[in-house]
Amino acid sequence: MVINLKKATIEDANEIHQMQLKSFRKLLDRYQDYDISPGNEPIDKINARINQKETDFYIIKYNNISVGAIRIINLDDGKQNRISPIFVLPEFQNKGIAQRVFKIIEDKYKPQNGWILDTILQEEGNCYLYEKIGYVKTGKIEKINEKMDIVHYKKSNKIILNSLKTQLLISFSMLEKIIETCPDELWNKKVSGYVFWQQLVHAFAGTHGWLREDKLEIMPPFSVFNGKKIYSEFENDPEIMLTKADVVQLCNETKETIEKWFNGKDDDWLKMPFAIFKINNFDNIAGQIRHIMYHVGHCEAIFRENGIKPDEYLDYFG
Repeated sequence: MVINLKKATIEDANEIHQMQLKSFRKLLDRYQDYDISPGNEPIDKINARINQKETDFYIIKYNNISVGAIRIINLDDGKQNRISPIFVLPEFQNKGIAQRVFKIIEDKYKPQNGWILDTILQEEGNCYLYEKIGYVKTGKIEKINEKMDIVHYKKSNKIILNSLKTQLLISFSMLEKIIETCPDELWNKKVSGYVFWQQLVHAFAGTHGWLREDKLEIMPPFSVFNGKKIYSEFENDPEIMLTKADVVQLCNETKETIEKWFNGKDDDWLKMPFAIFKINNFDNIAGQIRHIMYHVGHCEAIFRENGIKPDEYLDYFG
């Protein structure tokens, strides 16, 4: 399946118009929204949109066949983009074409304030698709008639958020590798004042604790393991010795917490105040990266002092 977009010109207006009428005919018959339906528009509107300087109109090509179109409206000097309309001919629907088209345009356009669109609330399939690819309801719903409402969606930018998550996970991977690299004779040895594996548990506990969605006031996690105190804040020597498998278990719990923490968030969320202390969510994540790398460096220094070659540094791309 080859899907691409062809930039439309005024010569393409008739083809776009015919596809639009056919694609929206069923919805027009169902909801009888004659005043606003793209299925009832004259070709003059297509011509005007193609000529708009703030509009990019594309024909959707499926295996080199014209199967639909998408119009992108640049708002606020390109800081936000609106999609209106997007359609695929009935005989080519349910093939994943629309979802692929969204991926293409999101790779091509990077609006600072994200994307907006609207659709018919009663069309559950459309709503499902938009929500599946990351759009969320804004809360605005317009009643058109007794059969139909228009629901508004937005998709915020995640450029900074995704970069932060990538760097956090790369740093976390370096911490994980230390578990694999550490020889058994060093694992339970007290070095630099603490049992070696306590450094790892302390780093995992910090990330797990600060990236929890709830119980933030309960600090720190991982202070007890199987009913025994392991002192993840270095308050004392652990009452029991953890195996590598035990520490991997805590590591995996922390990775799950990281995934939950980032789920459903966007760049706007990064600016919002953190739940506790006078910092924002960006500060909190950046702080976890610094904390992890501090302990990676500390553990690798111990390796060198004991004649053990540390793992290679993971760069920006992991």
